[in-house]
Parts: sequence; C-alpha cells; structure tokens
Amino acid sequence: MKRLLVLFLSLFALATSLCAIPLFPQTVVKYPLANGQKLELDFFGPKDALQYFDVSVLTNGFSQLSTTYKLADDFTISFVPQNTGELLFLVSFDATDSGLGKSLHPTTNAAGLRGLPLVAPRDALVIVQSWYASFLSNSIQGKPDSFVSSMRRTIFTILYSASAPSNGKLVTLMMPGSFQNNTPVFDSKLGLTDYSNWISYHIKLYDPDYAAALQTDYFYILDPIDDPNNPGVKRDSVMVYALFDKVMPQ
Repeated sequence: MKRLLVLFLSLFALATSLCAIPLFPQTVVKYPLANGQKLELDFFGPKDALQYFDVSVLTNGFSQLSTTYKLADDFTISFVPQNTGELLFLVSFDATDSGLGKSLHPTTNAAGLRGLPLVAPRDALVIVQSWYASFLSNSIQGKPDSFVSSMRRTIFTILYSASAPSNGKLVTLMMPGSFQNNTPVFDSKLGLTDYSNWISYHIKLYDPDYAAALQTDYFYILDPIDDPNNPGVKRDSVMVYALFDKVMPQ
C-alpha cells in the first residue's frame, strides 16, 4: 500500500509540474541504513549513470538525519530529470505505520505562532543535493552527463505520509519548492490529502509577513486556525494537524 501511494504521489507531482515527463524509465534501488531503516532510490536517469553517484552520501546522510531528529521513518528518494528542463527531487518520509517523529510535528515558535518546522526536510534536501553534486564532480572518463545538461533549475517536493492518529486513515502532506543558489526554498503553499474521504486541501500562508519565517527559520506558520473573516469557521490549515494529532487545536 505504501509503495503504491508513493508511486501515485510521484506521478501526481510530475503531472502537476507543467505536465512534466521523466526523460528515462525508472530504476529502483534499495539501500539499508545503519540504524536498520531503509532508503529506496527511484532513479529516472540513465541506468548506467547511477554508478557515478556516491551512494554513501545518501546512506550516511539519512542515517545521521534519523539520529539527529529521532526519526523511525523509511525514506524514498526520487531523482527525476524532466522534459521541461526541471530536475525534480522527491523526498518522502514513509511513516505510514510508525507515525511521524515528534521533531516533524507542528510546534510553537518564539513569537508564539503555531506552525510546521521544516528543518529536517531542509537537511534531507541538502543531503540529496550533495549526492547529486558527487555525480557532477565525478571526473571519471566516460561518465554520461548529457541528461542533466539541459536542466535549467532544480525543484523539489517533500512528502509526509502517515496514518492519522484520530482514525487510522492515511493522510499525506506535499511541500513543494525549488533550489536557489543550492539553498532549498519552500513555496508558500502546502497540499494535503485525507484518504478517509479523498478530500484535498490547498493551504497557503495567511500573512505575507510569514514568508520571512519560512525562508529564514524553515518554519511554516499555520496560524490563524480560525478564519478571521468567517467567525466559527476553521481555515484549511487546521487539517495539517490531522496528520499528527488526535485532537486538532481549537
């Protein structure tokens, strides 16, 4: 079920990116991590290019990421050069059965605003970018690299998937963005799908001033939960909590 979901979400992310199409068929490689967790790489480049990437950057990096943030998740990494000239990194925290680690849960920042910390996803993206850099810097003669020469920019999507504590049904959160000067910059929008009713929510930052916290602190502010323009009505941002908590904030 989990792998089918990740495949579905991967295809969805690709389809919504200007009707992008991968340039090559998928190659799937699975790597054990030092802590017993697993990392799956879905590689959409030429298969013979994979040997020129330093896989230890991924395995050591995600083992350390799990230790640093106390994560029990498996991970799926998709590397997708597309016909649009965009290189897509898709990083999935596959916590369907175990639940997402506490370091990923919504919390309160120094200003007293509730939101979603994105520091662990940022670090995951830096690892994947470093893994890609190991290919670019590999000077071995005969390395195939024409498949990335047409890539004009690098985009990403972070995925969280887990069983909702309230009802055990699957909920997924999609967090898109792009790299700017090798720095991951998250978009000011999130996408969430509740598979108990197949309803999708499109969440945006309420206040433009919140963008500063997103870009500098990697903190996505979800407040206000109540819609100031509609007393008694909750904004869609409240649904993010369904992925983490039995009782959503009032």
